[in-house]
Amino acid sequence: LSSLNRRIIRMITLFGANDCDKCKAIVQLLSARNLRFVFLDANADENQKTADYYEVDELPHLVVTDDFGNCIAEYIGEQCNDFVK
Repeated sequence: LSSLNRRIIRMITLFGANDCDKCKAIVQLLSARNLRFVFLDANADENQKTADYYEVDELPHLVVTDDFGNCIAEYIGEQCNDFVK
């Protein structure tokens, strides 16, 4: 997080699954840092189009976007821990 300017971050989206322990741990870390984020269940049909757009094929998958919706950073799998440190 320190490498990204907080002012340019518009949205943090965490793709995960309700039965994913790593995903739950990332949710706890994001919450503890008081970061606003959206959790999307990558296995849910209603989120499939968004998951496909970001090419989510491993969980957890964290996407950071700017004010214009452009992806400015992605963290996949164990990399998600690096984002919240």
